[in-house]
Amino acid sequence: MAVSEYFATRYSEARAKFLAASHTAGANLTHHALPKFRGPKGEDLNVDVAVLGPQNPESLVVLISGTHGVEGFCGSGCQIGFLTDQLYEALSPRSGLLLIHALNPFGFAWLRRVNEDNIDLNRNFHDFTKPLPSSEVYEAMHNWLIPQEWEGNQREKVDAALKDYIAKRDFRTFQAELTAGQYTCPTGLFYGGTKPTWSNDILRQILTQHITPTVKRVAVMDFHTGLGQVGFGEPIHIGLDTDFELAKKWYGEEEP
Repeated sequence: MAVSEYFATRYSEARAKFLAASHTAGANLTHHALPKFRGPKGEDLNVDVAVLGPQNPESLVVLISGTHGVEGFCGSGCQIGFLTDQLYEALSPRSGLLLIHALNPFGFAWLRRVNEDNIDLNRNFHDFTKPLPSSEVYEAMHNWLIPQEWEGNQREKVDAALKDYIAKRDFRTFQAELTAGQYTCPTGLFYGGTKPTWSNDILRQILTQHITPTVKRVAVMDFHTGLGQVGFGEPIHIGLDTDFELAKKWYGEEEP
């Protein structure tokens, strides 16, 4: 099979390919249906989970696609290729494989980064019993970013105000402020919500079920797109600086 065939152009097609590849590999499959919402053609929306390996592994490899909805096309293709090419056979006999397909099925199906509630899942993993990060900086920009009118004089005014704001701060500072996440403007960009999303709850259920007491090591790869060169896999480490050397040991050095 050509590598291009691992990838799809619609969520429903990606899901069908993932399920077929999982069945061929002999994986155990479970499905978590998103309630109340459907895809563009009325199809069910699911987080599908495929598991391979021993029942009580000592190590677990976790591959996640579709955290940012539309970015799932890349992650799904990689998961399908991993199964089709039988790359899991390189794992040790005491290692398990956990593939989570389309963590944000609504965004995947409707070609949106966010979920059914305009929530960016990567900004939703907080302890909501505690105060959330301040949204004050974002609030100052919100009306420029989401204007009441998208055409005409008002749009020109907010565009000018935004450009002036960026010029005074520099683009990198603006980008960091914008993408940090905000929790007070539900219609805004990078909104993190005020409680755990359905996808957040489902992910925790899946991990609680499969990260058993026998598991001593967990390696996670969450596939995203939109940064870096086209067609280039850029590893991004999120964690403590003290873990960076371990990450390089596990995943290898970044290749040019």
